[in-house]
Amino acid sequence: MQLFAGARRSELPGFSPFHLIRRHDGRLIGSIGFTPVPETRWVTVGYGVSPAVEGQGYTTEAVVALIDWLFAAGAESVRADTYADHVASRRVMEKAGMDLIEETEGVEDGRPVRYVLYAIARPPGGRR
Repeated sequence: MQLFAGARRSELPGFSPFHLIRRHDGRLIGSIGFTPVPETRWVTVGYGVSPAVEGQGYTTEAVVALIDWLFAAGAESVRADTYADHVASRRVMEKAGMDLIEETEGVEDGRPVRYVLYAIARPPGGRR
């Protein structure tokens, strides 16, 4: 993976990345992954797609599939965050069945930013 995506960032220990490959032509269109939250059964997911395929449903399909896989593997909660003004990413999380949990403020590069946290809990029986 390091060969294709570069070294893992130190602030993401345990991050497991996957490439998103479009079925009909085998093109790499993005990536998705997850990081277990230590000492819990929670998992944080992250994703990104090429601007050329944004708005075509690929990201939502990938997030739904990853959430279902994580629940089947025993995760109790799946979480994701983004900037409050990143409407497309928020919509992906909502379409994947995640609920807005909280909004927080932070600072990046000396500028104030607003973040939103979404989550979905594993349903009884582990399947949606």
